[in-house]
Amino acid sequence: MNHAEGTVYDNSFENGGHACLLAAGSSSTSFINNKIGDTKGCGIRLCDETTAIVEGNHVNGHHMNGLEAGGSSNAMVKGNTIKGSSGSGMILHDSSNGVFVNNDISGSVLAGVGIRDRADPIFTGNRVSHGAGSGIVLLDEAKGVIDDNRFFKNTCAGIGIKGNACGLFNKNTVCDNAGYGVWMQDTASGTFQNNLVENNSKAGFAVSHQAAPTLHSNRIIGGQQVGFFYLSLSLDVCVCM
Repeated sequence: MNHAEGTVYDNSFENGGHACLLAAGSSSTSFINNKIGDTKGCGIRLCDETTAIVEGNHVNGHHMNGLEAGGSSNAMVKGNTIKGSSGSGMILHDSSNGVFVNNDISGSVLAGVGIRDRADPIFTGNRVSHGAGSGIVLLDEAKGVIDDNRFFKNTCAGIGIKGNACGLFNKNTVCDNAGYGVWMQDTASGTFQNNLVENNSKAGFAVSHQAAPTLHSNRIIGGQQVGFFYLSLSLDVCVCM
């Protein structure tokens, strides 16, 4: 698969092993308008140094992660629909990066989007909802620009950040989540600007351990607890990340 190129479009896939669609090595691949049903592994998996365009695909049925990007892969992931993942809708790890725009992710058992290790994506214009975990979680040394997304009606926090992760969060709407709007832990940091955090069941913004955010020009409205909550010790509740 080293240096392979190609376009895979308008197909239906199911009952794959590790993944229904896999790009690895130094390949340059486009996955466009495919339908992915039941599979034991991931719907779409990007590995190694692959460069990919992943656009307009529908991932539903029984699967682990809807899309997994690892290695040093670099992808444009646009306009995909991912529903009902038994893991995360999208999981980005290792040193992967890319642009993730206008995707609709719903009903994940874990976080709708998980960004970990040293992954550093641009994540913009996406909708992440109705998950049993958090909407989006940054872990480890992960970074990212998280811009103009909607995280809503998730069971845990809309946005979770822990470890030594750091991100820029701009113009996001975080609303109607059953946990905190935003929850920062450990030594996480980041800048939050121009976000709307509204009607979450716990505090709009919670900070614990030694996390150190910078907040300005945000609107934090409603919810059943305080708008901003800082605690130097660990919060004694389920993380759900």
